Amino acid sequence: RQIEKGVIPSDAVLTERLDELPAWDSLSNDEKRVYARQMEAFAGQLDHLDMEIGRLVATLDRLGKLDNTLIMVTSDNGSSGEGGLAGSHNEVLIINGQQTTLEENLKRLDVWGSEETNNHFHAGWAWAGNTPFKYFKQIVHRGGIQDPLIVHWPAGIEERGEIREQYHHIIDITPTIMEVLGLEYMEEIDGI
Repeated sequence: RQIEKGVIPSDAVLTERLDELPAWDSLSNDEKRVYARQMEAFAGQLDHLDMEIGRLVATLDRLGKLDNTLIMVTSDNGSSGEGGLAGSHNEVLIINGQQTTLEENLKRLDVWGSEETNNHFHAGWAWAGNTPFKYFKQIVHRGGIQDPLIVHWPAGIEERGEIREQYHHIIDITPTIMEVLGLEYMEEIDGI
């Protein structure tokens, strides 16, 4: 779909799987169950986000304010591989340098993705999520740094449905909003 929509070049090819990332067919049934649940939870999170953005857009449309509302949607530095080769039911463990075992994750399979977990998926999903680029968040490579930026503002942008290839940076967002609103930067805030 990315090729069909022109998001990536038509001659793009998938990156080779890193040797450290096991092939799906090599996994045990328990590994497949846990790793599938990890992606199901992530997909559920994205579906929820999509629904909530849709509610906001529908409300702006119903109020007649959609065309003159600047909407920007982006994401954080590529898909994240910190889950390692098992993922984790608790990202705080990862932050503290601890890797979760398959057995620990299996014990929490029924609550994975609920408020009882702070889960993170297997690094293999991060590789898949950054398709067609290699590597993941925290690595200075396209899979770690290239993200979409969707901008919608019919009253202020003449072009429609274009895909642009230039890079942006998150520090460009606030100056853009200030320019749109006709605001000047404050030289001093609270004496600083």
